[in-house]
Amino acid sequence: MTEITYTPEQNAVISADTYASMLIVAGAGSGKTFTMTQRIIALIKQGVSPEKILGLTFTKAAATELLTRVSSQVYAHRAHTRQDEETDADSAFLKPEVYTYDAFFQSIVRQFGLLVGMDPQTVPLSEAGTYQLIDSVIQEHIREALTAIEDAETTDLDDDTEDIGSYGTFVSEVLSLSDAISASMIDSDCASIDEAVERVESWDSAFIEHINEIIDNEYPAEKDLPNFGEKVKLSGAKTERGFQKWIDEKSRDYLAYLLVDLRKNTSRRSLLLKYVKLFHQKKQELHVAQFADFTIAAMQLVERFPWIGQYYRSRFTHVFLDEYQDSSTVQANLIARLFAPQGVHAPSASALTAVGDPYQAIYAWRGAAPGAFVNFLRATQAPSPLSLSASMRNPLIVLDMANMLTNPLRIGHKDVYNREGSIALHEVDVKKLSVFTPQSAKSAEPSSMETAEPYSAKSAETRTESQESQRAESQASHSATQTPQHTKNVDSERRQTSERQGSFAALIYHTKRQEIDGVVRYAKAAIERSKSENNQRIARGQKAQAGPYVAVLMRAKTHMAQYAQALTEAGLTVQVDGINSVLDRPDAQDMLYVLNCVSNHAESTALVNLLASTRYALTTEDLQSLSCAASAYNTSISERLAAHVGLHQQEVSSRNHDTPVIMTLVDVLLSDNLSWILDTHFHGSERARTRVSQCAAMLRKVEAAQNMGVEKCIRVAGEELGLDIDIAVAYATSRAKKLTKEAAALSSIDTLVDLAHTYADELIDGQSESLSGFLAWLHNQKGSALPKNPTIIGSDNADVIVCTIHHAKGLEWDSVIIPSMEQNSFPSSQGSGLKIEQALPEGPVPFGQYDASAKTWLSDPSAVPNPVRSDKDAVSRFADATEFNQFIPNAAVLEKLVYNQIRLPKREKLSEKMSIREESAQTVLEDERRLAYVALTRAKRDAIMLGYVEKESDALDAFAPVRFTPQGQGDPKTQQNIENMNGISIFLAECHEYLASETLGDEQWRDTKIEASSLAQNFEFDNTPYGFFVGDLADYYAHETVYNALEAACSAQQRTEGELYMHPRMLNSAIGQTLERTKQAVEQHTHTRSLDDAGEQTNAHAEQHKSATSLLDTAVRVHETISTLGYVHSAQVEATGNQQNAHNKPSSDDQLIAQAKRIQLSRNTSVTAVQRELGEQSNTSSAFQQLQRARAIMRPVPSRAVYESNAQLSPATLGTVFHAFAQRYFTPERERDDDFAQLRASMCEEVATEQPDSALDKQMHDWKQRLISSTFDPQDCVGTEVPFAYAVRSTGQTVVGVIDAVFAGQVLDDSPISQHARENNTTISYTIIDWKTGHKPLTAQERDEKLLQIDMYREIWATLRGISVDQVDAALYYVSEADESNRVLYAHYKSAQQIEELFQTQVDDKADNKADNKTVSQYD
Repeated sequence: MTEITYTPEQNAVISADTYASMLIVAGAGSGKTFTMTQRIIALIKQGVSPEKILGLTFTKAAATELLTRVSSQVYAHRAHTRQDEETDADSAFLKPEVYTYDAFFQSIVRQFGLLVGMDPQTVPLSEAGTYQLIDSVIQEHIREALTAIEDAETTDLDDDTEDIGSYGTFVSEVLSLSDAISASMIDSDCASIDEAVERVESWDSAFIEHINEIIDNEYPAEKDLPNFGEKVKLSGAKTERGFQKWIDEKSRDYLAYLLVDLRKNTSRRSLLLKYVKLFHQKKQELHVAQFADFTIAAMQLVERFPWIGQYYRSRFTHVFLDEYQDSSTVQANLIARLFAPQGVHAPSASALTAVGDPYQAIYAWRGAAPGAFVNFLRATQAPSPLSLSASMRNPLIVLDMANMLTNPLRIGHKDVYNREGSIALHEVDVKKLSVFTPQSAKSAEPSSMETAEPYSAKSAETRTESQESQRAESQASHSATQTPQHTKNVDSERRQTSERQGSFAALIYHTKRQEIDGVVRYAKAAIERSKSENNQRIARGQKAQAGPYVAVLMRAKTHMAQYAQALTEAGLTVQVDGINSVLDRPDAQDMLYVLNCVSNHAESTALVNLLASTRYALTTEDLQSLSCAASAYNTSISERLAAHVGLHQQEVSSRNHDTPVIMTLVDVLLSDNLSWILDTHFHGSERARTRVSQCAAMLRKVEAAQNMGVEKCIRVAGEELGLDIDIAVAYATSRAKKLTKEAAALSSIDTLVDLAHTYADELIDGQSESLSGFLAWLHNQKGSALPKNPTIIGSDNADVIVCTIHHAKGLEWDSVIIPSMEQNSFPSSQGSGLKIEQALPEGPVPFGQYDASAKTWLSDPSAVPNPVRSDKDAVSRFADATEFNQFIPNAAVLEKLVYNQIRLPKREKLSEKMSIREESAQTVLEDERRLAYVALTRAKRDAIMLGYVEKESDALDAFAPVRFTPQGQGDPKTQQNIENMNGISIFLAECHEYLASETLGDEQWRDTKIEASSLAQNFEFDNTPYGFFVGDLADYYAHETVYNALEAACSAQQRTEGELYMHPRMLNSAIGQTLERTKQAVEQHTHTRSLDDAGEQTNAHAEQHKSATSLLDTAVRVHETISTLGYVHSAQVEATGNQQNAHNKPSSDDQLIAQAKRIQLSRNTSVTAVQRELGEQSNTSSAFQQLQRARAIMRPVPSRAVYESNAQLSPATLGTVFHAFAQRYFTPERERDDDFAQLRASMCEEVATEQPDSALDKQMHDWKQRLISSTFDPQDCVGTEVPFAYAVRSTGQTVVGVIDAVFAGQVLDDSPISQHARENNTTISYTIIDWKTGHKPLTAQERDEKLLQIDMYREIWATLRGISVDQVDAALYYVSEADESNRVLYAHYKSAQQIEELFQTQVDDKADNKADNKTVSQYD
């Protein structure tokens, strides 16, 4: 058997008394799960039956891991002890039971729920189901309120109506308040949601009443405070005199504003509570429940029926609680009441082992209780906690930095901040992490150790009486068998960790672009190191480590896509966390704006954002004019409504009412009177009026689709916005710039549809999806920086993963990069409003003391008031409802208690006690500090923190070179900001200062320190990176990350010196060479006439660059191509005055519009766009819009000219040039502005007069003649080069391509399909011809393969035209054949079913791709 080594701390846990209850504070990487597993195995060896052991954890993955480890050890133990067959057969399936907390509480309710009126068959609600149910509750109540208003015909327009604000935010607030009540209020004194809601309502009512009393006493002349709706700002005075003046003149107004604001927020909670009650009533009616509801029901069962607790205590003598820091207050209370109601020392109590890390308590936002560990000790009376502090994962330097960052968490607020707070209960002490060393480990008993006699379980009736004797017997057995044996079999990876220092770096950059470049360079260096270590493992005969090797850990998802893109462009494979990268794109944002508008007409902000986007591009003036028009129309409607109910305008004014919002901006656009409203009230530009009308038409179509389901609504919105075209264009452009690899475009439409499917799948039976419910759910998924179920996109074994720190918890990588460490980003101010004023003088610890402020629970309507929480000792103290008069007698005392901002600006003289605002900030800082700790401790080898001081545009140019400011040109303030770390995260600043100190830190790594600025001494740059590298690999990472970046920037600068221009972006070699040749060509042309030997030099220069291509060469060729094809730009026509030429030959703009029309008409996805286009044909003022739309459709080809002139033909371009000629010759008459017959005659004459020189020219001439002399009449042609996108019904794949020519009627009299039509009395409606320039196939197999293409074309065209495939004939026409009778290859007759089968089996066949430069393609 393999022998196992324990650390002394692990050994203390594993070998503890059999019935000992323990609280184990397990640091990151300290082997928590391993220790729990070994403890369970030790208990089984001591006679505890496996089925008597219960394990609880938070995730199914953790539960599975724990159960797998324990089960494998149990089976190994049984096999080694050689139990007899009969005993082994009875116990083969006996093993510890492991559940998630939620699953265990559900099992209690399933068995006993009827005792508290909860149906055992109650269906658990998913997150999506929860949002849908809240949405239905809110919508139903609003409808009832509106019906009541209509029935009562009330004259009071404010009754039964509420301003809920943003709908998605309101739904989230209702759910947040409901969850907060469930997680923080339920205990033995408050056992139901109804009772909890009553307590909140009672406190809120008393608080509002007290505020009103203060207002009546202090503002008797302004009882209703009509003038304090606007925020009164705090003084910005820097002097005592200036601030004193503000106090004398404005402080009274400021206090009044605070009173009104507190009253408003508390009143808002009353509104939320109403919907919380309705929500819980609806859950009971439908027999559905959230996970918290099962927990509450289990609590009620245990409180009302003590025998249920006795049953579970007899069933499970030992209970293990994993990740205890994440438990909510109600979960912790239930565990204590269930397994240790009189404390763990009571004879009937189960042995509880709670394991976790207070410094990894990062889930307070979803209900985790503050002070979970100290509450456990208080509730269970367990002994002092044990520790696991030896890290098996992290090297020395990483642990030093993690310990430094968490120093402020190790001592009380009064010691850290030198000020008293109101929080009475603080978390247990946590030891500093240390590196695991094999020398300090003690060997454990091997798995072959003899065991005591099996533990005999007693019944629930007799267990209490026999508990003490069993404990004594088990302890004696344990003492007799505990014989440690030494071992040297220590895991080699752990030994390597203990023997190396690791490395760490803290870097501050000037710009974000520089910082991203630093991230990429560091990641590449770390990956190279990891792959080198993998090679060493393989050489030792060990298994190689799979990727990802490096993790880029972000505080939020906001800029995640930028880092992922930069890493990808550097050639690395990347995994990305979450869906935000798609939903944050402009196309997805536009679609969400549309969906929000039609779902909730009050979402005027979404409409304004849509109109202001580049899609409609309304100016600020136009938007303001539109808003005024909507406001004017709303006023007229409200006046008519008031008159209708008998309320005159004078009465409305006397009541001091604002004009009620009856018609929102969205309502105005959807109104049938929109044209009249715009004519009457809108004074913006004509262009804006047109675009507003277009937007209105689009919104009407999307709103009409609401009744067809969420998916249909999404697809209609995408079609109306033309997103399919936008996405194709964006990806084509991205691929052309080599920013994106060859891959199918990721459609935001498909992404939203997939999310809609996920949402619908999570609903319970009987729930109907709604657009508003889906958007509320999506609002929470997208808006939260803390996803509950993160989604990883990318290869499983990628080089790098980019994810949030929350997702990283429990994982580990060789290297960890923590970027974007700027002020307000990390620590994050999102939601909390955290504001750090300044660092305080050094106290008990070198860093971590700040004067800061944050939002409080008093300003958050979705928060439970602290005085009514069951864990109120662990949060800021505030007055109970009966204490208001005593503790907050007036506005000034209330301000000092909550805000404490009316004080003279002597920041060094802070008050002795922190206000709630200040204490809230310290709580936020502690939460954020724990996140930094979690991020750092994911690193097995090295870590780096990075930030930048200068804000840049989010739209960073991926090709922009990383530049540093040339020496002497930098702003001294910028360098000062870098060195002072202005705008940098306090955590990065602390790490930097710690590294800079000569007295702090371990001496081993202080000797390895490299200063980043020292690497810049050989380069003439200002504002270079500022910071330090330390550790084993300090020199390696410093060189790869900083030195190489400066060297590359220096090389880039040298390349541009002496040039006449400085291009604003890095050029690839092809573009750079082309620009250089263009420059030389222009210079040569300029100096030709002034040189004596100009002719000779010109000839020499031309000979030298004969094979080169400049922009001038390209421009000449493009001009020749356009002339050859008959395109003349409208500006050229006007300049020459050749109106006849303009009549004969269409302008390039007109031809572009005609081509776009053909594409629209042939694509199902663009039918609506074509309808709009046709509607504008008679309106001459819409020509600009038509041209814009045409350019948008045709723009996916940003490449070199497709057609080359005849003089420059090559074998590769013959087919392309011929197809261009065929398209021009057969273009239908309806698509031309010139004379059809004259064009045909001109082209025939052109071919007849050609005098080809080369063999290629002769071949092209023959092909043209054969085409013109064919039996196909251009007047019968209904389409040329017709593009299509066809969805294969059987496979769900999309086939795209182009059909060369389609003729009306039957033009192939002898074809098999024509013969079949005559035999079955079917009329041929269309004939498809595909031009072929290659050799005609000789064998039957070759012919069949070639005909597959037009077989598919027949089905596609029939589908596009809505006719039977039997009405479509087809053939291949080979112009390469000299014999006219041998040029046609007819399609064989195939039914629609036969062709569909061809799609399924042959869709990958790319017929004739090389010959014609066309293919039938498929995209999943």
